[in-house]
Amino acid sequence: MSIDKKQLIKVIEEIASPELMEPWDNTGMQISAGDDEVKKILVCLDVCDETVDEAVKKECDFIVSHHPMFFDGIKCIDQETAKGRHIVKLISNGISVYSSHTSFDTVFGGNNDRLAEILDLKAVCAPEEDPIMRTGELPEAMKLSELCGLVDKNIMNGKGLSYSGDPDKEVRTVGICTGAGASLMNSAFALGCDVLITGDVKYHDFQKADELGISIIDAGHYETEILFAENMGNKLKEALEGKAEVIPADSQKNCLKRYYSMV
Repeated sequence: MSIDKKQLIKVIEEIASPELMEPWDNTGMQISAGDDEVKKILVCLDVCDETVDEAVKKECDFIVSHHPMFFDGIKCIDQETAKGRHIVKLISNGISVYSSHTSFDTVFGGNNDRLAEILDLKAVCAPEEDPIMRTGELPEAMKLSELCGLVDKNIMNGKGLSYSGDPDKEVRTVGICTGAGASLMNSAFALGCDVLITGDVKYHDFQKADELGISIIDAGHYETEILFAENMGNKLKEALEGKAEVIPADSQKNCLKRYYSMV
């Protein structure tokens, strides 16, 4: 049971074409190593110590990650650094890496559409101006505070979140961008969104949103994108029809910790 590496890449790119990636992105092959035949694929959010070790332990020969390993050129591979350690271990174990990043955010059925499903948004569409984003309607209007509760429960798993705007404000039209999408607030506002749900929101982003008149909910970069492993994993399983084993990673960790005082 195996699939040729080139054929596997073709399958991945049929699921999410690299043509959909943002200009600054590095979707595509990150490392090509090992045999031409692929038997076991690990799907993960990040290529990190945990997922590399998991791939080695489970004898995977291919990783499909969401976040690319490389955005800038490499001048030195030093195994004393985290990146160098990952590169050496992956090549030594014959493990290739392909990253499907903003292409999978943009494609129909990708990260943003899955997040919209989780929040039960209706009339979901990709704006022509910013197709990486989604807009949709809540089943019924609710207070911003109620939407925050919904997002906290279904995305943050009750860990809490940050937001801007009047908690009693009634909201209905929602913009979504998984990962870090605060830069899309102007587009979301122009499209009539009452609130933008994204991650990695800075203080001045919240301030700008207040001045603009749109609310923002920061639902976490990790939390809005960890669903990649299951989502892409399911699509690969269906497309490969048993030609290779597909394993969603279970070792992925969120490096951002939150402290809750018991006082």
